[in-house]
Amino acid sequence: MAAPESTSVPDSAPGSTDGSDSGSTDGPDLVAGSRRLFGEPIVAVAGADLSLDQVEHGVLRGAQWKYWLGYVPNPFPSAFVRRHRAAAPDPRVHFALDCGAASCPAVAAYDATDVDDQLDRVAGSYLRSATVFEDGTARVPRLLLWYRGDFGGRSGLRALLREYDAIDPDVISRIRYREYDWSLALDAFRSEGQHR
Repeated sequence: MAAPESTSVPDSAPGSTDGSDSGSTDGPDLVAGSRRLFGEPIVAVAGADLSLDQVEHGVLRGAQWKYWLGYVPNPFPSAFVRRHRAAAPDPRVHFALDCGAASCPAVAAYDATDVDDQLDRVAGSYLRSATVFEDGTARVPRLLLWYRGDFGGRSGLRALLREYDAIDPDVISRIRYREYDWSLALDAFRSEGQHR
């Protein structure tokens, strides 16, 4: 992975296919047809065909828009999303989802009887492995910026990073966001107990 660079403003929203992401290695265009892949209804859920975006941003994130740093709800969710969206979205889902890029968390299978513990383990593992320290600054994964509202804003991010032992609050004075590596990593799978 390329050396992280400091920035506190998003270069583009995740899933953008316009190639304007100056914070990426090769731009998300590398994932050919990603707009179609994430926007087309390809997953059957409760008898309805949903897109991956509808599953992530509609159902799992409680009908939040994928843009605007996680602060703005989607004003026009489908009837299915309104009926089935998470009432209290869990921001740890961001560590369980993967778009195929190298900076994404690894893919894993989850067991409904143990999903809470599994989400804690993948969140901690991803945050600890993807956070880099340099001169009192923690460089954290860019997805924490893209969905900052889901994590409770700046103070929520710091609390999350402390909760999963990704930062030492006595040593870290600043948080910056790492560049996102959009290069393909289609072999990023996690088995139980494995850390990426």
